Amino acid sequence: MNYLKCIVLIALFLFYDHKANAQLLTNNNVSITVKSATQITVQGTIQNQNLTTIDNSGTIDLSGNWINNTSNNNFGISAGTVILNGANQTIGGSNTTLFHNLTLSGTGTKTLLINTTVGGSAATGVLGIGTSVLDLNGNTFTLFNPLSTALTYTTGAGGGYVLSERTDNSSKFTWQIGSNITTHKIPFGNVAGLQIPVEINTTAGNIGDVTVSTYPTSANNLPLPVAPILVTHVKDIAGVNNSANTVDRFWQIDKTGPTGTATLVFTHDPLEAAANGTTSIRAQRWNQAYDGWEFPVLGQINPFAFQVTVPGVTLFNSVYTLALQANPLPVELIAFTAQLSSNQQTDIQWTTATEENSDYFVVEKSTDGKNFFDFIRVKAAGNSSSIVNYKVLDESPFKDYTYYRLRQVDFNSAQCYSQIEAVYMSNDKVGNSMVYPNPVIGTMTLKIIGKVYSEYQIIDAQAKILSQNKISTYENETVIPIDCSDLANGIYVLVLKGNEKTETLKFVVYTK
Repeated sequence: MNYLKCIVLIALFLFYDHKANAQLLTNNNVSITVKSATQITVQGTIQNQNLTTIDNSGTIDLSGNWINNTSNNNFGISAGTVILNGANQTIGGSNTTLFHNLTLSGTGTKTLLINTTVGGSAATGVLGIGTSVLDLNGNTFTLFNPLSTALTYTTGAGGGYVLSERTDNSSKFTWQIGSNITTHKIPFGNVAGLQIPVEINTTAGNIGDVTVSTYPTSANNLPLPVAPILVTHVKDIAGVNNSANTVDRFWQIDKTGPTGTATLVFTHDPLEAAANGTTSIRAQRWNQAYDGWEFPVLGQINPFAFQVTVPGVTLFNSVYTLALQANPLPVELIAFTAQLSSNQQTDIQWTTATEENSDYFVVEKSTDGKNFFDFIRVKAAGNSSSIVNYKVLDESPFKDYTYYRLRQVDFNSAQCYSQIEAVYMSNDKVGNSMVYPNPVIGTMTLKIIGKVYSEYQIIDAQAKILSQNKISTYENETVIPIDCSDLANGIYVLVLKGNEKTETLKFVVYTK
């Protein structure tokens, strides 16, 4: 279709929408071509119907809404630009539009009524926010282009931003970063118009698609997140409500990549600061498996007021918030592990890269992963700038599960905790089975003693059977790997069934 035919087509389908008090261009079962260096301006709304397609190599400028009621993504492989150049405008319809370049201009807020994508089929397109507001409105906006230059906006007062702010975390911004190693800044803003961006500075690996949503809370940090991750409290390590020391905002950050390390930068509104001040705020991640907050990643800094930089982040797929930390962490912990040996004893090891004013370590022990007691105390190196390895042995782990964690205490009594490690000890009687590691990340191992079972089922917390598999067991010991990578974080039951016996094993899935 040449340029003249395109203009004629537009004239045929342009009419005045008295109800909306604006012009409405309806394209119904047509193919439109906008050639390179050509701009079509519509003072009103564009509505595409049925099998309409648009081959856009130029620019479509409209002051009204964009409506895609076709059975396709409108633009296919074409690489042109759409400009929303009006007051309050919406992107909607019954089907997602795949824009190549999308530029937000004019005045007012641009609101999503449906999931929307930018970047085009070649993932080279650009989203230009400028000084506009992009209201996600409970939908997901996906940016295909992995380059940091794929998103532009005006910074500072009056600058543009992305509005998330839904307490159900349904307003999500997804950036398909993959293995692109650079800074990716999502310019979130709040209803007051203040920019509070989130930066994902990828440093290694393939991080895949990164999805971020955020919302503010009241001074008591309510409402707590309920989806997609359930957070039950903002208590400190002593079990005391810590809302006075916690910033009034949560962030949900997910990734799809198999690997990926990044430096995260969080910024919040000064009005969302913790009641007890802003000194040395630190990001903390919710660990659903243990119903608590993980201790802050080491090496965090505050380059500006109301901002924290978190290096070396590998754990995503959960909720983050910011809490006060009066003193910097004195120990840089590289690793903490607990493994059951062949003689049914637990080897506990940890390694530090640097230590500053470190007094001692305490290995704590628990039967449930929540209520811990001191097991053994180990003198620390004090001050060290080199690798230090520590090791202790627990000769009497509990029957079934034993949980361990490491507490570090420095000379001024400041202290911090490691993650929790778990081991399982079987009594090796016929019919007694075990799964490990538990909690599991990825693949767990099922061990069965005796030839007693012929199948297993995995059941979720709502008693729904997720999978059912036949198995063959042997007289002595059977070891079966079970892939749990498709299971969401949570508690599950493994049911083993045989002709004369049934056994149930509880396990926890914990996705890093």
